[in-house]
Amino acid sequence: MPIQLVVAGVALILLIALTLTRLILWFLIARNPSAYMLHIEESRAIARPPEAAFAFLADLGNDTILSPRVTAVELTSPEPLGVGTTYRETIRVGPTTQSISCVVTDYEFPHHLGLSCQYAGRTLLGGYRVAPHDAGCVVTTLSEFTHTTASLLFAPLTKSMIRRECRAALHRLQIALESSR
Repeated sequence: MPIQLVVAGVALILLIALTLTRLILWFLIARNPSAYMLHIEESRAIARPPEAAFAFLADLGNDTILSPRVTAVELTSPEPLGVGTTYRETIRVGPTTQSISCVVTDYEFPHHLGLSCQYAGRTLLGGYRVAPHDAGCVVTTLSEFTHTTASLLFAPLTKSMIRRECRAALHRLQIALESSR
């Protein structure tokens, strides 16, 4: 049997397997879309009052401190910061940069800051909850988005990566706040 027929047969089998996988994923998502919502919460105790933590988080320019991937933050609506405030972040993705457009969806000083961000045609919902705790506060990061059928195959890796970034951001927040006493 010529090698071309073997290669063509293997390619056909792979194409059929991929098509079946996509159909199954599409069917599962259509039946229960919320099952494919990635939801992550990470918390950290910080030895500073809730007002100090919230003020730091509400200063959008501090995103460059919380994430080394954020290279610039630009406010695109007038101040003061509140529900409806828009801004754009430039983030480093490998060797390139991408722009993320965000809007503040919830602003409850000093307890909750909600965000909705558009990135690569997808919506990422997130924000921070700040609650009093002992002599300081607990800050919780919130992140969620819905997987597409293609990204669903990478869901465990995506969740692990976002969880790791959230933990690192909370660690950087703790260092920044506790060293500024």
